[in-house]
Amino acid sequence: MRIIIKSPKSLIDYETDFAARMTSNQFSALGIKVKLENIITELKSLEYFNNLKEKEFNEKIISTRLKNSWSTENVLRSIKDLYDDDQIIFTLQWAFPQAYYSVFMSFCAYLNMINTELDNHSKVIKKFGEFIEQGKYPDSISFYASGVKPIDFHNISKSHALSSIHFDPFDEKSVDTQTCQFLKATREIDLNNKKTNMKSAFKTKRNKTKKSLSRLDWEKVSHSLGLTTVLSLLYRKRIKSNYDNIDTFVSPDIDPIGTFNSLIKVVNSLNFINESYISKLLNINKLKEIFNGCALKEKPFIQERLEIISTL
Repeated sequence: MRIIIKSPKSLIDYETDFAARMTSNQFSALGIKVKLENIITELKSLEYFNNLKEKEFNEKIISTRLKNSWSTENVLRSIKDLYDDDQIIFTLQWAFPQAYYSVFMSFCAYLNMINTELDNHSKVIKKFGEFIEQGKYPDSISFYASGVKPIDFHNISKSHALSSIHFDPFDEKSVDTQTCQFLKATREIDLNNKKTNMKSAFKTKRNKTKKSLSRLDWEKVSHSLGLTTVLSLLYRKRIKSNYDNIDTFVSPDIDPIGTFNSLIKVVNSLNFINESYISKLLNINKLKEIFNGCALKEKPFIQERLEIISTL
């Protein structure tokens, strides 16, 4: 009889599987958190949204950015049509960049409508956070993290859990706790990256770069970074899917279908909001005209959003 001895999992394997489960939990929580039905109700009573008025706009720029957003979202959604369920796991790493860029382009289209032109991702993400802090977005997506140590949560709270991996999708507190963990981990990564980019700004009395930062220095880093929002979460995964931790996305512990479906829900909700704001500024009929003039005019997911937007 042949005896097969399996090698025990290494620490790296355990960390990869843990990260895979956390990714599944966090995106599941995010998909639950940003329900479109709630957003529609909140928009109808949101003062900032209702006060938006029609204005002149650069049709070429707006059309290009909207078409880029729609096209990227279409590629994301098409994955389920092109691949069997057991193959989607091998496409997940590229779903995150598609999700981020689709939302990024629809938000940039809106920024252009209000005469705000930003030249890089960090500035766009920071502006998104400013709008949330100013109450310009629906409550369902207006949760964020700020500060350094301790990191503060706003419009959302972290509850005690059995463990960091514990998740009950039917428990609102569990959903919020997973979302808070996602915000916290993302902010810690972003703060360290921002600190590295700002290191030349922190000097000792002898004009040498500081090896460790003071509380005041960290506050400057935090201010430069801005808030950590849902857009920050999408951007973080867009970076990771391109450069490292690829094993997380092909781990047997990840739920590829659930994560993929949650990602689409988040993109659908965020693009709905941005398109709703744009429709207020350029008129819903003009928005439909832009849509009908592009190659995606038969896509039901865009048609459905525009029909709902026309009722707001």
